[in-house]
Amino acid sequence: MYLNGFGQFEYKYDSKSKNLPQWVELMYSNKQDPGLVMSLYKDFYKQNDFIKNKHTQYYKRYIRNISRETSKKSNNSKSKSSNQWQCIGPWDFDISAESRSYAPGAAHLYTVEQAVSNSNVLYAGSATAGAWQSIDKGNNWNLITSNLELSSVYSIEIDFTDENTIYISGNNGIYKSIDAGNNWITIGNNNFTSLSHNVKDIKLNPQNNQILFVASNQGLFKSTDAGNTFSEIMNGDFQEIEFHPLSSDTMYFIKQVGNKTEFYRSDDGGNSIILFSSGWPEPIAPEEQKRTEIAVSIADPNKIVALATGQANGGSGLYGIYISYDKGENWIFRCCGPQPAGTPSSSNINMMGWQPSGADDGGQYYYDLALAVNPTDANIIHVGGVNHWISFDDGVNFSCPAKWSEPHKKGYVHADIHDINYFGNDLWFACDGGIFYSENFGDSIYKKMFGIAGTDFWGFGAGFKNGDVMLGGTYHNGTLLKDNSTYINDWLCTDGGDNVRGFVNFGNPRIAYSDYGGKILSGDRTKQINSFNVQKLPNASYIIGESSQIEFDPRCYNWMYSGNDTTLWFSKDNGGSFNPIHHFNARISAIEVSWSNPDVIYVATYPGWWDKKYLYKTSDGGISWTDITPTLSNEWLTYDITISSDDENIVWISRNSMYGSYPNFNGEKVFKSVNGGQSWINLTSNILDDVFPTNIEHQRGSNGGIYLGTRKSVYYIDNTMNDWTVYDNNLPQPATSVQLIPTTEKVYYLMELIEVFMR
Repeated sequence: MYLNGFGQFEYKYDSKSKNLPQWVELMYSNKQDPGLVMSLYKDFYKQNDFIKNKHTQYYKRYIRNISRETSKKSNNSKSKSSNQWQCIGPWDFDISAESRSYAPGAAHLYTVEQAVSNSNVLYAGSATAGAWQSIDKGNNWNLITSNLELSSVYSIEIDFTDENTIYISGNNGIYKSIDAGNNWITIGNNNFTSLSHNVKDIKLNPQNNQILFVASNQGLFKSTDAGNTFSEIMNGDFQEIEFHPLSSDTMYFIKQVGNKTEFYRSDDGGNSIILFSSGWPEPIAPEEQKRTEIAVSIADPNKIVALATGQANGGSGLYGIYISYDKGENWIFRCCGPQPAGTPSSSNINMMGWQPSGADDGGQYYYDLALAVNPTDANIIHVGGVNHWISFDDGVNFSCPAKWSEPHKKGYVHADIHDINYFGNDLWFACDGGIFYSENFGDSIYKKMFGIAGTDFWGFGAGFKNGDVMLGGTYHNGTLLKDNSTYINDWLCTDGGDNVRGFVNFGNPRIAYSDYGGKILSGDRTKQINSFNVQKLPNASYIIGESSQIEFDPRCYNWMYSGNDTTLWFSKDNGGSFNPIHHFNARISAIEVSWSNPDVIYVATYPGWWDKKYLYKTSDGGISWTDITPTLSNEWLTYDITISSDDENIVWISRNSMYGSYPNFNGEKVFKSVNGGQSWINLTSNILDDVFPTNIEHQRGSNGGIYLGTRKSVYYIDNTMNDWTVYDNNLPQPATSVQLIPTTEKVYYLMELIEVFMR
C-alpha cells in the first residue's frame, strides 16, 4: 500500500536535494511506504540530535494525514438510539491562567471570511472540523456542516449580496448553501465534479454574483450561473485569485509550474489570461519557488504585493517580497536582503522561520502562508508564516510584534498562520490555534473563537471518579485540560506543542498525566499546576494502534502499569519508580487489567508497520504469558482490547487500521472470547462494512455492552441485541478518529483531530 496524497496542499521542501536523510527522501518519493519512513526516521534520530525543521514538521503532517484519511464510501446506517451526545469542547482556551502553555491555542483553522452585506456575519473553515458561522462578529461560533460528511474546509466565499449564500471547499469539490449552512448541495457539472479537486481559492465577481471562479490543482475554472456549470479557463495547479479593487474585469492569478510559480492577469473578466514575468521570480533548479500569495488594496488599486517562498542562494523560507505598481506587468524585488532567499541575517531576514529576529533558516513556508495589505494605507503589509510580521513602509522593513511563543504580548497570534484578511478596519487571522482579531491594524490582537470545537487531539483521558476532569495531547496546541469549571470557558492549553498523552488517575481525579509527566491539579486558575516525575511514560504515537497507556490496577489507585518501549512496567508509587514485569519482542500498544481478577492482564504489541501484530495474556500477574492472537487476514492490522467487568475470561478485541481507509477487511473487525482468548467468536456484521474501527470499550456494569469507535461514528451492541446499532445522535459526521473512555457515569467520545463529546 503506497500513498501519494497530502493534506492542506503542502508542497514538498527542496525534495530534489542530494543531501537529505534517507527518511526524508523516501517521505518525498512518489511511492511512499509509511512503515519504512517511520522506521528510518526513528533510526536517524537515535543517532542524531533532534532539531525541529521543515522536514520534521512535514513528517508530523505526513503521518497525521495517513492516519486521518477516511474512506469516501458511506455507511448510511443511522442511529435508532434515543441517547444524545453533547459537545463539551474544547471551544476556547484560558489565555491568562497560570500554567498556560508558552504557545496556547485550541482550534485548527484554515480560513476566515467576513460578509460584505453584514459585517457581523463570519464563516470559518477548519482543518478537521468542517465550517463554522458567527452572527455576532466572532464572539460566538456554531458548526454549520454537522450533517455533511466533511472535515477539511480550506476555502470559503460569501455572496456579497446575501450573507446566507456561501460556497465552501470539501471532499475534493465545492458545496453551496443558500440558507447559512442549514442545507447544502454539491455544485458543478459532470466535467467539473468528475475531477478530484484540491480547491485553493473561490472568488465571486464583485459586481455579479452569478460569476464564480475556482482555483484548484486541476485548473482555473469559471461559472456564469452561480456554480451550476463550470468551464475551464486553463488547466494546471492554480493557487490564488484576486480582483483589482476597482475593476471586476481585471483579475490576477497564481499558478504553480514545476519548481516555480507564475503570475497571470485577465483584462476581460477571466475569459482569457496573460502571463506576465518581468521581474517575477525565476528560480533555476535545484532552486525552487513553489508557493506565492498575492494581495491588493483599494488605497493603491494598481499595486500588487506578492509573498514568494522557496529556497535559493543557500537559504530557504522567504524567497522574497515582490511589488508591482502597474497591475503586474513589472515586478520589483523589495525584501529581504540583496537577493532572493539566501542565508538569514539581520539584513536578510527570513519571515518564514520560528524566530522573531528572522535569523533562522527554513520554516514551514509551503504549509502556513498568508498576506494582507491595509485597505486605507497600502504601505502597511501583513505577512503570516509561523509568526505574524508587519511592514509600515511598503515592505522595505518588517518587524514581528509577538513571537508564536509570546502570548503575554498584545500582538500575539498562535503559530502557523494560514489566512490574514482585512474587511474594512477589521483584521482577521486564521491559524493552527484558532481565530484572532484586531480592530487597530494589528497593534492589539485578541482571540475570537468561542464555540469552535476544532481541536486536533492525538490522545485523550477522562477521570473515572470525576468525568469532568479530562485532558489530551493535541496537534499544535499542547495539552488541552478541563478541570471541572476551573478555567474561563472551561479549558486550559498547557504544556508544549504537539503532545500525545492524556490520563487521569483512576482513584484521585486531582492527579493527571501528560507528555510532561504528572500533574497535581490546583482547582484555581490563578494558581500553578504542580508537577511530579513519572519515570516510565507509556508509548505515544500519532498512529492508531501504536500508543500504549497508563493502566491502573483496580486494587489501588497508586498502582499502575505502563507499556514503555517493549517492556511492561509496574509501579506502586504513582509512577515514581517502576519494576519490569515482562519484556516482549515488540513495542507495547495496549494494556488491559481485569477488574474481577487483576492477576489477569492482556497486552497487544506492535512489532512494525507491516509486521504481524500480537495479543498476549497472563493469568499470574505477568510471570507467564500465552499468545492468544487469532488467525486472520491482514495480520498487520492493530488491536484494541477491552475486558468484561465481571469475568476476566470474557474479552473483546477490535481490529484497527493505521490508515483511514485501507484495507478492506469487512467481516473481520470485532471478536469476542469467553475463554480468555483460547478461541474467538466473530461479532462482525455487514453493518460494519466499510467502517474502520479505532478502539473498543466495555461499559462496566452493563449486560455485555460494547462501544466501538470508528473513523466516522460510534456503534453499540450488548447481550440483548442481535446486531450493532449506530450510536451517533447529535454527533458531527464524519469523525476522523474516535476514542471512547468509560467513566462511572458517562461515556466520552473523542473525535480525535476534532473535538470532545459526552453522553
